[in-house]
Amino acid sequence: MKTYKSILFFLILYCLVLFNIQVTSAVITEEQEYRYGLQEIQKLEPTLNILEDGQITAYMQNIVDKIALESNRAHVQYKAKVFVSNQSNAMSIPGGFIYISTMMIQDSKTESELVGIIAHEIAHIAERHSVKEAERKQALLRELKQNQQYLITEELYKFHHNAEFDADEIGAQMMYYAGWNPIAMVNLLENTPDNIKKAASRPSSTHPRIEDRIQNLNELFDVLESKYDYNLNNSSLKIDSEEFHQAKNIINYRLAHMKYRRG
Repeated sequence: MKTYKSILFFLILYCLVLFNIQVTSAVITEEQEYRYGLQEIQKLEPTLNILEDGQITAYMQNIVDKIALESNRAHVQYKAKVFVSNQSNAMSIPGGFIYISTMMIQDSKTESELVGIIAHEIAHIAERHSVKEAERKQALLRELKQNQQYLITEELYKFHHNAEFDADEIGAQMMYYAGWNPIAMVNLLENTPDNIKKAASRPSSTHPRIEDRIQNLNELFDVLESKYDYNLNNSSLKIDSEEFHQAKNIINYRLAHMKYRRG
């Protein structure tokens, strides 16, 4: 298990779903976090069209297991599921639950791009971002006067940004240690759809501009290579695989079959 350097750059897209966890104590235990996650997936899964395919599930779980081993909470039982959607989406839920849409997999051009998304979500769980947000909100409610409640929104807005910084920098390093090239994160950002870029440029966005993330991601890699002896040109770092493209073909076949049956 690694201890990662804190560099906190704006890096990658696709955010953590920060749940409104209700807490009555100052500290949320891992057991409480897991129980809450179970409650959430019981509400979430009936709204999703989970793709039931043993080969896809095994492939995704294998990636999750390898990345999770490099996290600061490798003891958590991380579990991945794929759901059918025509929108690129990824969600991480407290307790170790990760959901990736079929479109997200289809939009990934290489395995390392997909791994970058998964690593980002695992980092959110490993660092307990949603839990820390709930704890921080509870502390603010105790500390602030009633006419200062607007400060909670401002504080949590900053927290969301920092959670993204954390997940991106840690996700990139987990990728590297697990054997994938994190440069794929830049490729993913460069192919961000224009509507997402536009949304990220709005003052109210909880995410920085995509252009800033690309620049800062490159700066992160420069720091890792110059100060921490990372070698991102190492040919042994994985970029793509036959298994990834087989998985995409299976998904395409399954989706076409579903469409045919409905037609």
